[in-house]
Amino acid sequence: MSLEDQVWTADDAISFVKRQGIYAEAERLQAVEIGDGNLNYVFRIQSADRDKGVIVKKAVPFLRVVGETWPLTEERASIEAAALRFQNEVASGYVPEVYAYNPDDHAIAMEDLSDLEVMRSALIKGEHFPLFTKHAAEFLARTLFWSSDRSGKITEKKERAAAMVNPQLCEITERLILSEPFYDAPGNRIEGGLEEDVEKLWGDTEVIDTVFSLKDKFMSCGQALVHGDLHTGSIMVDQAQTRMIDPEFAFYGPIGFDPGLLFANLVLNMIHHEVLGHSPSYREYLLAAVEDIWTRFTDEFCELWRVTSYDGVFHNDRTEHSYILGVLQDTCGYAGCEMIRRTIGLASVADLADIQEEKARIAAKKASLVIGSDLIKLSSRAESIDEFVAVAKSLDISPVVTPSGTER
Repeated sequence: MSLEDQVWTADDAISFVKRQGIYAEAERLQAVEIGDGNLNYVFRIQSADRDKGVIVKKAVPFLRVVGETWPLTEERASIEAAALRFQNEVASGYVPEVYAYNPDDHAIAMEDLSDLEVMRSALIKGEHFPLFTKHAAEFLARTLFWSSDRSGKITEKKERAAAMVNPQLCEITERLILSEPFYDAPGNRIEGGLEEDVEKLWGDTEVIDTVFSLKDKFMSCGQALVHGDLHTGSIMVDQAQTRMIDPEFAFYGPIGFDPGLLFANLVLNMIHHEVLGHSPSYREYLLAAVEDIWTRFTDEFCELWRVTSYDGVFHNDRTEHSYILGVLQDTCGYAGCEMIRRTIGLASVADLADIQEEKARIAAKKASLVIGSDLIKLSSRAESIDEFVAVAKSLDISPVVTPSGTER
């Protein structure tokens, strides 16, 4: 089958929602593709007769950002649909509602969140969201606890874990986050001016050995159903709502992976504002968000654990502390890996890539490599979230341009 035969047009998306009974056959619809083009085709379907539309997400059997040379199973759409349904069950209001999933089409119809804003874009503009930390913490605590053995739902967990095996998407993570940024891989994108910094990173045996352990845990430790791609580009927000989207990378993995990716992207945004000389108070806002999410997340996770009492005599202050400490250390390590891969790996982020002034952009990337490396090293000894924040604060990131945009 050719590439042309595998793609969907707007008309295909319209046909899909009508076949699923979401819209009547006679209803006049418009569809526009809104996806970023990395993995899937995503369409917004709208009707003149309804206020809100429907989002259709269609999986294709290759990685769109690379092409047909990187094949993928279309079954990943079933993983995403199952993940969204579970997340809606245990953390209602924090993910889009699924209206329909058809395995023959490998397509999902879901709630339209176009009235919300992608969080990455909002943070780059310096916006504040007073409810975000509460919402993010509750999402993390409820989805990770209720999918873990700590919930006591052992049979359900094993059945769900068997159904949520996601090898090809996990391989993308293993390659792009936990492998290729740490050696001279063809897919890396190393901007001129970073060569010495990258060589130093690759020669740091403590970093390399720790990343090996983090990768091994990612591949073998099925603690809970993790979102798998929880960065600020996968979060939609406004002043009252927070929605986590795109869990197609979901699988049973280490609990610390989700907060690690989220915290890394908050720190990347902090660096963005630092090198551009924006208000220092925004750095404090972002780092306070990291602390608040962690505290709320772990408090609720442990409270749920106490209420269920599944582990009985084995659940006490000592085991609780040790368990959460392990999650914290993993969080630090995966955050560091995410920062490094977003700096020199295949898929960058706007927080770094869209800094127009070259000196500022290089300074931001240098800072990201240092903080990322330090967080990886911290993962073997971290005792509190304060140490994570201290690493993010430790680097003196002087503004490279003034707030007006002129170079210093």
